[in-house]
Amino acid sequence: MTGVVSVCWHVAPASPPAPLRHCSTCRRTRPFHSSGKIRLNANGRKLDAWLIYKCARCDCTWNRTLYERVDVRAIDAPTRRALQHSEAIWVQQIEQDAAALKRVCDRIAYDPAVTIRKPNLCTLPLDWQQIELRIRVSGATGTRLDRMLAQNLQLSRSALGGLVRAGVLRIGPSPKLLRKPLRSDVGLTISRDILSHLDPAALARFLFA
Repeated sequence: MTGVVSVCWHVAPASPPAPLRHCSTCRRTRPFHSSGKIRLNANGRKLDAWLIYKCARCDCTWNRTLYERVDVRAIDAPTRRALQHSEAIWVQQIEQDAAALKRVCDRIAYDPAVTIRKPNLCTLPLDWQQIELRIRVSGATGTRLDRMLAQNLQLSRSALGGLVRAGVLRIGPSPKLLRKPLRSDVGLTISRDILSHLDPAALARFLFA
């Protein structure tokens, strides 16, 4: 379509999901945060590996099982190296995997704070008619989509809802995502009618870094 502008944001939670567990020292449920350190135990060719978490309020630890009595030969060399050296990038991928964390913990706290990486542009072409904004999410967050959009548009959430109801903003794959925590990629279609609510400079500040 002529006059369509494509924009992509990359959104990441400020911190990984935190398991909520009973802390034996605090004697109450607390969030536990990853220490970034892997603990290993080898017995012959069998390997155990844990990612060490710590209570947010004290030094009580929880060892999250990654491998249990696994034959060392069944683990590829890059993974063995990452385990041995607690390689940061590999550990971060484990920390951010909320689906895997749910398999070992019933309750999880998601950070509502996010970082948004926007493209380094400052103006829109004069003949634009529609903006396709793709929001790519690198990890589950605790912030609702409507809250994030309203803050970046500098509008109230009720005003944002009005734009959606008027068809100025369309949310895909489902408009129901607007009121849910941002956990996966989302697409927004913005029509030129938004200029009745925002001046061009405010729209550019919303879209670009």
